[in-house]
Amino acid sequence: MVTNGSIKLLLIQDPVNQYKMGNLNAVPRDGMDITFDPAKCGEEVELLR
Repeated sequence: MVTNGSIKLLLIQDPVNQYKMGNLNAVPRDGMDITFDPAKCGEEVELLR
């Protein structure tokens, strides 16, 4: 995820299963918009400050 304030790498283990379980949402656009709660699936790692 790249924003004006930060660059973050979001790691989601087994994203297909997480989607099937309802822990993340995926919307196709110019690429794919994926939203999820890191407390339920994944880990947020800040790359640059």
